[in-house]
Amino acid sequence: MNSEEIKKWKEKYNECRTDEDREIEEKLTKRITMNKKVTMDDLKEIVRWKLALFPPSEKKILKDVENNNPEKVERVSEEALKCSTDKEKLEKLMKIKGVGPAVASTILTFSAPDQYGIFDIHAFREMFDGVDAELYPVLKYLEQIKKIKKETGFSGRDIDKAYFQKNFVDCPKEKIRKKQ
Repeated sequence: MNSEEIKKWKEKYNECRTDEDREIEEKLTKRITMNKKVTMDDLKEIVRWKLALFPPSEKKILKDVENNNPEKVERVSEEALKCSTDKEKLEKLMKIKGVGPAVASTILTFSAPDQYGIFDIHAFREMFDGVDAELYPVLKYLEQIKKIKKETGFSGRDIDKAYFQKNFVDCPKEKIRKKQ
């Protein structure tokens, strides 16, 4: 995608999100960026935010997350965000119960939205021309985000939004964030 396409699809993504969805992302980004760690409450909110369109997965992962010791979540996430490589950060975050590549990349993105994008099957398929995500690790996705950022000047999160939206396309607001 070139810069014009990223801008177009990022704007479409933003149009398709509710105010609540944007507020949750902004709140979590601010809190995680400031605290340099994730609390148990943050982690639960990240899972609910990330998996809102997939209630069965959301329920299962929340159950796993709730089996964590809150102090361990904070300690491990703080250690992870201090790691020097993306691989180390991801591996460390995925030691927390319920945290897989998608949730780990969401934590990284909320900790540094300029540098990272959220690993998602829709964005991944768009970025890699329909190739199934199981064939490639999340690191390849994050590396590509950084490459595109360097080429276009867009933040990692904006690039991620554009690729997600271009692949997802149909996004009426009522499907994106259900009212609770």
